[in-house]
Amino acid sequence: MKKTASTLLSMALVFSSFGALSAHAESLQKEKQFSPQLKTTIEQWGENKIAQHVETKTTKEISVIVELQHAPLAAQSNIQHAPDLQNSNAQSYHAELKKAQEDTTKKIKEKAPGAKIKEVYNTLFSGFSISVPGDQITALASLPEVKAIYPNLIYKLHETSKSTTNEEAPNIGGPTISAPEAWNLKDPSGKPLDGKGMKVAIIDSGVDYTHPDLQANYIGGYDTVDEDNDPMDGNVHGTHVAGIIAGNGKIKGVAPNASILAYRVMNDGGTGTTEDIIQGIERAIQDGADVLNLSLGQDLNVPDQPVTLTLERAAKLGVTAVVSNGNDGPKPWSVDAPGNASSVISVGASTVSIPFPTFQVAGSSKTYQGLPLSKSDFPIGNDSPL
Repeated sequence: MKKTASTLLSMALVFSSFGALSAHAESLQKEKQFSPQLKTTIEQWGENKIAQHVETKTTKEISVIVELQHAPLAAQSNIQHAPDLQNSNAQSYHAELKKAQEDTTKKIKEKAPGAKIKEVYNTLFSGFSISVPGDQITALASLPEVKAIYPNLIYKLHETSKSTTNEEAPNIGGPTISAPEAWNLKDPSGKPLDGKGMKVAIIDSGVDYTHPDLQANYIGGYDTVDEDNDPMDGNVHGTHVAGIIAGNGKIKGVAPNASILAYRVMNDGGTGTTEDIIQGIERAIQDGADVLNLSLGQDLNVPDQPVTLTLERAAKLGVTAVVSNGNDGPKPWSVDAPGNASSVISVGASTVSIPFPTFQVAGSSKTYQGLPLSKSDFPIGNDSPL
């Protein structure tokens, strides 16, 4: 482990390898040893770690995401694929990381007495979600172990003004994109392209796993909102998405033989937070998901760094993340986070208005609406959430 020097430059170093801080670095945390100038420098250093939209002038408790200098499990060089997370080297590092996070937790409570640790992340993202008085955040950021502090943003489900009914659902799943034709194709090993052997994580409002078209494919999940093992959907959005992906009954999804993992990260009202979404993604990776689906986003058109980092590291492990990029209409900057992350498959739809002429028959006051000469495969007028 590199020893820190007693210069200002050394204070700005990012600790790229894991290990205990040197004795000198430990001593830097004791304010009684600081000169007034050094105290000011540390305060400024802490402020530079705080992202925009984090309120630091209030005594009210606010929720933030704290990223630590210690690298998460997935960032280790000997971990190339998701199964590597279970090998002995990974587990050894995981134990060391958890110990370091516990030590950091103690320092956080000393530096920011009002801080409450809510969630701990160490698989794809290294850090915590914390509730803390705003005016203690700068002190919290001054800890050498803290890399950055981000706002805990509010997310919303991506859906249109008119959701498609169950009766209409067969028209928007497999047949619309010619999925039945794909099911007849074979992969290089000779297996049909119907999703068999794949685990798809629905990171959404949960899934109604008792639905007759879904219950055979459902294999488990978690509710990060209520912190329990029951990801039952109270909104229907996640169930709708699961049906499009892996329905296998009266309604066929795109991959009818895929296994469904459900993670309820959005409440029944259709909103969620950065902290729950990160937890949902991490749990999906721990449960062996091959594909992540997130049909959600937030209003800022800039990356939500903690979620983006989490998805980028999932991609590094060979896990595909498919994210909707907003149903925000014909205006610029309509693609929101996490659909704007570089390593995700960002999915959207483009609707082109088709003008149909009207005409009148001579001698009649009735107006007739023209129709296209060829029938469209996509049902005109039906909208559905991505």
